[in-house]
Amino acid sequence: TFLGWFFFEWGRVLGELKRFFELFTPEELRHLLEQSWKMRKALLTWPAGKLKDAPSLLSSVHILLAEWIFGKGNWENPLPDPPVANPRNIKQCYASDQYTSAQGLQGFRRIREDVDDIDANGGFGFIDVNTAVVGLLKDLEDNQLADGEADYKNVKSLEEYFRNSLGWMPFFDSQIMPVVVLRKPNLDIGGLILFRLLFLYTPFCFATFWNPQCTKVSLKRLRPMARTVMQ
Repeated sequence: TFLGWFFFEWGRVLGELKRFFELFTPEELRHLLEQSWKMRKALLTWPAGKLKDAPSLLSSVHILLAEWIFGKGNWENPLPDPPVANPRNIKQCYASDQYTSAQGLQGFRRIREDVDDIDANGGFGFIDVNTAVVGLLKDLEDNQLADGEADYKNVKSLEEYFRNSLGWMPFFDSQIMPVVVLRKPNLDIGGLILFRLLFLYTPFCFATFWNPQCTKVSLKRLRPMARTVMQ
């Protein structure tokens, strides 16, 4: 069912990719195709815990997908540690409600660091929408925030914050692919054109329909999540 749905939608995916590249000017497309681009480190979200008696080679599907897309080791979790240090059951492995606001702040600062670097030096950013980090910010105390961070407590989503507070503009949105692309004007450094693009994507676990309580995938469950199949 999963692969069938994927190939059923494949034509529309190609159409969306074509629409994305048509948003660039002919000159920009020439730069995109002629220059070599290094994949920057992608920002995921948070790592699931692992039971003590789990097989040593057991790996998260989230990581497997990230390494297939971005390259081995070319990713990072803004929340670097599992929510529970030594989980005793599956529920604790995925208990993201155990993260503290202080951890959320550190995660958000890591995301800001990446976005600010792209803003200043150009590049393509690949950033999970990270509702886990964003959801922790509302509980911050004023004394936890540094100068210029007062508005962190009011962040509702990364896309909204990047657009309203950091000046990124909407560039591409798709009903087929679970990604939103934001953009700032290109940098021109001595004739070298540097693009500035942020790709905000839905967590990979959505594409695999995984959550700790889900043991079966029915057609009823598949239909409302069709968009994430294309991830």
